[in-house]
Amino acid sequence: MNRALSILTCVVLVVLIAVLQRFVVSDEDMTGPITTKGDAGTTVDADDFTVRVTETELVSSLEVPDEAGAVQANGVWVVVWADVTAAHEPIGNLRSELLMKDGTTYVERGWFSESLDRQMLSPGLTLHGAFVFEVPSERIEEPALVITNAQGYDSRLGAQARVDLGVDHPAPASGPATLVPARLRAGDGADGKDDHATP
Repeated sequence: MNRALSILTCVVLVVLIAVLQRFVVSDEDMTGPITTKGDAGTTVDADDFTVRVTETELVSSLEVPDEAGAVQANGVWVVVWADVTAAHEPIGNLRSELLMKDGTTYVERGWFSESLDRQMLSPGLTLHGAFVFEVPSERIEEPALVITNAQGYDSRLGAQARVDLGVDHPAPASGPATLVPARLRAGDGADGKDDHATP
């Protein structure tokens, strides 16, 4: 009788330990960025800033003002047009990544001075522009734009927005995209219309 009770007690303790382990927060989760998720076309509020993705273009070449000829991609250029607004204080090091379904991330290469993550954001002023990523075409699967506001490369507890781009057909367009400089959005941009085309 005592032996059966001891075995039952051990089994109950093992199950209880296994259940409690599910509630243990990892070090990464305790200190990682605080992520707010949303979809393209909606405003995602990450507290430090808001972002609304207005359009995503997949192209094999990219035209840049004042550059001679189009810049060809080693794969595909993923150009994510968005409105970004700093909420409380200026933001000058907004980091962007393109996250795939399998967890692979691609960072903005820093080649284009017109891209949004090279801009200084002022509180309350909405800046419209593009995040630009170079990605192998076969690796594009359910991409999401991930933007983080953190000091330097330390992303602990930084504000982060993750926006599902809703890209179902990853075939690039035949013509090049034009990367125009980021500029202030007239009004609040709530009409959903893109104004990044060159006037």
